Amino acid sequence: MGSVICRQNIFDKIMDLIKITELLKSDSNYERLVSEIMKGKPETRVQIIDEAVPFFTASLWKDLEIPILLICPSPEHSRRLHEYLSAWMESEATPLRFGESEILPYERLTEDLSTSRERLRTLECLVKNNSAPLVVVTSASALAQKTISIESFKENSFSYLQGDKVNLEEMASYWQQMGYSFESTVSEPGTVSRRGGIIDVYPVGEDMPYRIELWGDEIDSIRTFDPDSQRSIDIVDGFSIRPAKETLISSTSADEFDRLLSHVDLSQCNPEEITRFNAEIDDLVNGRQIEELGLYSGFFNNGTLLDYFPRNGLVISYRNIDAMNSVWNVEERTNQLRTVKESRGEIPLNFPTDRIPWSQIENSLEKLKKNIFLMPWGASDIDNNDTRQMPFSSPP
Repeated sequence: MGSVICRQNIFDKIMDLIKITELLKSDSNYERLVSEIMKGKPETRVQIIDEAVPFFTASLWKDLEIPILLICPSPEHSRRLHEYLSAWMESEATPLRFGESEILPYERLTEDLSTSRERLRTLECLVKNNSAPLVVVTSASALAQKTISIESFKENSFSYLQGDKVNLEEMASYWQQMGYSFESTVSEPGTVSRRGGIIDVYPVGEDMPYRIELWGDEIDSIRTFDPDSQRSIDIVDGFSIRPAKETLISSTSADEFDRLLSHVDLSQCNPEEITRFNAEIDDLVNGRQIEELGLYSGFFNNGTLLDYFPRNGLVISYRNIDAMNSVWNVEERTNQLRTVKESRGEIPLNFPTDRIPWSQIENSLEKLKKNIFLMPWGASDIDNNDTRQMPFSSPP
């Protein structure tokens, strides 16, 4: 009886989706919107109920066949819409999410590896861009967090094939600089293990780790393996490895680091912090990793998600006013935190931040060719003469 009810629920859901699809496809506003975007109209405003945003986004992705970036006003919105979009697009593609770190600037806190790896996986997919057009869901606050520059991302990406000649010591050194940590066994992304002429690596963004066996300085074989059982699975011809962390010391040249450092003023810091900062800066100048590298991300991260997003893609800004206010609130909290920490002597004056002001985000968005601003149904601060209303006058 339970299975019958389950099948009936699935059938009812499919029928509901078909009805909604037919409703949207038959709407002249939607047809005109798709046509205008395809012809290159740079900006469009759309009024729509919140419940229809996932379906509307998925429909545009399917009809336009171009990459889509959905910018949400808050982390909660981005998580929820990513989940809903995953359901709508389940049979055709999986949307990506560019998450946000909850760590404010100037804090000596450990990096959230899961969030960082999620962001790096999204950046990797945008760089590769060798499959169906992608859908990326992010929040305004995540967009305002700097990331590794696209140039540094590419410079710290390598591919290896069976038969390649490699220097094991140099390869291991490169991977460390890319943010990989050496462990006794490889069990999670971002880790490496070495045993004689065998080296295991779990590249960030890959489903399984790789085991490389060397014969002298030549790659003799490459296999995928199960990180739990450590047993080999398949022989492969090659693999690619990309950065394991967003903040890499190698992202900034020595001259640029010196320039940024010249503006930093330690005069108001307490003696303990001066000693601590000097020791950490000395390590960074000499290319050595430090435990709380995230604190210095403002020195090394100067990229944004928008740098990776294709120029021919469509940006959908959902509740843009709320998104703008969200970033402004974070900016205000960041400035207050900076003031407090400077007054306590906990951080130097003019210490670089890893945040982007909303004005810079807006300038970057204006350079993109296709933008849609989604506003809630019934919003009072809109120009009805220039706003499309989709066929959802009330929540279902």
